Amino acid sequence: MKKALAIVAVAVAAFLFFTRQKPEGVGLPAKSAAKENSGASNSAARARSSGAPNAAANLSYPEIAMSRVGVKTVPYGENEQGKGRLRIFIKAKPGCHPGDFEAMEFAMGKGGRVLLSVESLKSGGKGFRRALSLAEIDQGVTVSVDTDKIDSSKAVGLFLCSDGAGNNSCVGKKAADFNSIFSGGDNVATKNAIFYFQIAFFGANGSLVYSGNPRGVPAAREQLMAANIGGKELAEDLEKATVLMRQVQSLPPLTRGEGVETALEIPVAKAGANCGLQKR
Repeated sequence: MKKALAIVAVAVAAFLFFTRQKPEGVGLPAKSAAKENSGASNSAARARSSGAPNAAANLSYPEIAMSRVGVKTVPYGENEQGKGRLRIFIKAKPGCHPGDFEAMEFAMGKGGRVLLSVESLKSGGKGFRRALSLAEIDQGVTVSVDTDKIDSSKAVGLFLCSDGAGNNSCVGKKAADFNSIFSGGDNVATKNAIFYFQIAFFGANGSLVYSGNPRGVPAAREQLMAANIGGKELAEDLEKATVLMRQVQSLPPLTRGEGVETALEIPVAKAGANCGLQKR
């Protein structure tokens, strides 16, 4: 009798063990992409917890699934003429080390201005440009980009750059040398340099913005190719973007709610008040 009871107990334990196992990993096509984009995922979770409307989840176009590999979809709103517009919110994001904001401040002074540009990665293309003061970026500023001003057939860059030459463009400029800036080096080169960069694609229904680190780009590329986004120059544009991302090392973009619209948020790294940064 005891032997029979023991056999039954083992069978029940085995049944409970196997039925409690959960299926693995629905989701990311590449585990490396999931690990490398963990920072972006955490940021997205914070954005969701802040009460931002989940407008993208209600849209049916295929780009939505790309958010799993670091490509965010930001639905367009409408401007006064009934055409598409993308709202972009730029704000300093406190951390415990000097970042993009201090580099711009050191290079151009506290009263300095930088150029926000959303333009083709090739010079001479269509685009949106607007000068912003560092004070505006520190406090947070929203701009509206009319999508008919952007070349939707090509990859575009989201840039913050200095424009000492006055050519009203960030394309073709080199990444700012943060080590030189923070060590008090010659700042002449920083008068025409890139301080923030990410890559985006403007489609018919919404903007697709890469939100991850350079090593996650190959996974995003596969998804973009499968959806026929980026055209024949996609590989070249992503390679160029990857190089610039490695040099600039910007924080990944987020999404946030602004009324009934979803805005793209560009976080500009800045040292927090209690992190002991000694400003000069």
